Amino acid sequence: MLTPSILCSSALTRYRFAQAAVAAVVLCLVAVAGCTKTADSPATHDAHEHEEESDALTDADIDMPGDYSLALQRIRECRQQVLAAVADGRPHDAHHPLDELDLVIGRLMYIARDSGIPRARWEEINLARRDLRSQFDTVHAALDADQQPDMTTAAQNTEAVLARLEAVLAQDLGGTADTRLAPGREPRAEEAYR
Repeated sequence: MLTPSILCSSALTRYRFAQAAVAAVVLCLVAVAGCTKTADSPATHDAHEHEEESDALTDADIDMPGDYSLALQRIRECRQQVLAAVADGRPHDAHHPLDELDLVIGRLMYIARDSGIPRARWEEINLARRDLRSQFDTVHAALDADQQPDMTTAAQNTEAVLARLEAVLAQDLGGTADTRLAPGREPRAEEAYR
């Protein structure tokens, strides 16, 4: 018959400790094995290939605009760089501004929120932001495939979407939004964070 003193023996305690240690090692091995990249993964291969080809940017590589009007100005500047690079026959030079556009457009909702754009306007900004990203993704995909993108359509469509984004700012301020001013323009007092 087993008594409580036998169940608490040091041999049983060592056995349970060894089981726990083995379980911890197995969990660590599973976690490490799950985090490794496989050579057969096409998504991993494509992402790695793109990074090597174009040195894709990250948020740390750019000076992210601090407010909505400056973000729209940056988008407009990068858009112009892309249009100029492709028009001048330098499509490779369009990759950097396209990557920067992707980052700024991706953060535009947070920038709008932090700039005091009313929540009622966020859906409109998000829909326009998605349209803009789609337009630039189409251009980027064509350039990655060494094809000539339809820049006339892209220029018209991106201009229309930018006008929608600027209209949000104009309506919120009760005036007009001119994000085409010279770089370094300081936001007006009413554009400041509220």
